[in-house]
Amino acid sequence: MRRATLLIGLILAVAAPAVALGSASKPTSVGVSEREWRLSLYRARVPAGVLKLNVHNYGEDGHDLAVRNRAGRVVAALGELRPDGNGTLRVRLGRGHYRVFCSLEGHEAKGMHARLTVVKRRSR
Repeated sequence: MRRATLLIGLILAVAAPAVALGSASKPTSVGVSEREWRLSLYRARVPAGVLKLNVHNYGEDGHDLAVRNRAGRVVAALGELRPDGNGTLRVRLGRGHYRVFCSLEGHEAKGMHARLTVVKRRSR
């Protein structure tokens, strides 16, 4: 009986991490394009969790990317991308509305911003 209990314990110890890894969901990818005075999200509504913002600067000037929550706090930022540059920003976001914008001086005011809505994660 003791041997069976030890065997079950060993199986659970080995299987539990594998189950936890298998249940982790993949990040939601969102394309972001930037160019002079425009910022576009390829998806404006996403499920809560980890997001992978794939950014491309189509402009002639450098641009960066930041995410601000409703309270006005920047929760994630990606450094400046050169013209024709690419970057990826990973961020975990809960339900709510966020502003995605270029934080370089004057760029947001000129129109480089978009609204991102994060909704409840779909159940499986």
